[in-house]
Amino acid sequence: AQANASGSDSIFLSVHVNSFTLDQATGSEAWVCTGYNTGRTGEFAAAIYGAYRSVADKYGLKDRGIKENTFEVLRRTVMPAVLIELAFLSTKSDAELLLNDTFRNEACEAIAEELMRQAGQPVIQIQDSNPEALQPTTGNPEGTLSAEEVEKARRILTYFA
Repeated sequence: AQANASGSDSIFLSVHVNSFTLDQATGSEAWVCTGYNTGRTGEFAAAIYGAYRSVADKYGLKDRGIKENTFEVLRRTVMPAVLIELAFLSTKSDAELLLNDTFRNEACEAIAEELMRQAGQPVIQIQDSNPEALQPTTGNPEGTLSAEEVEKARRILTYFA
């Protein structure tokens, strides 16, 4: 409901880790609502999942692809919506990867940067992942951030921290 309140021109991303009863299940996947893997939703899914896969591929994580389902979190949104499963917590190799700080940081950064691109916001390189370290610049010359843009970046960093 909160996401829908922001309107249909917004985008929605739900980030998860997967689990399965058999420990052979491995890899990452993304989901879109059945029948919506085209247009803006399909583009959003391909961009977000592609950004994550650019990191996951470096670590040898299996690619399970972009799939369709009628998950409630996808079905009930009024904007392009994607659910991404980063890896399987129930599989030792995937779980070890999820516990790897470098992997998590790279994955979060790739997803956050693409999310900013998809939202039409400037992508910034951050040296300090502490959201409080971000400061707006005065005068807002090209290549700098306004107070509003800094606050958006802080919210994203806080969410992924």
